[in-house]
Amino acid sequence: MDEHQTDSNEKDEVTARLRSRLLALAVAHETADAAACLTALSFTSRVHPARHVWVDTDLGGQNSLDLEDRSVEETWDNAVKRFKGLDEDRMVALVESWLSGTVVANLELAQ
Repeated sequence: MDEHQTDSNEKDEVTARLRSRLLALAVAHETADAAACLTALSFTSRVHPARHVWVDTDLGGQNSLDLEDRSVEETWDNAVKRFKGLDEDRMVALVESWLSGTVVANLELAQ
């Protein structure tokens, strides 16, 4: 476990399971941004450093995913697309695609 990863005991069961799947992605690197949150995860891209994702597994009882591009300043959090109510498989696929460099328009077409 490196300095940016937190102990999986600090996450709830759903978040810990999703975290394990995201850590297995070659393009994903966990950041410390969500370390103190029981139901949140934060990952950046290993190949596109400006790309980031914020995952919340309990936003009003549903999963949410924010795709962020830190070179875009139109929103306070650099979010370029938000998804709510995704199942775990879809969330993992979107994270992998976004962090790999897929453009938002192509992700929306794949919805």
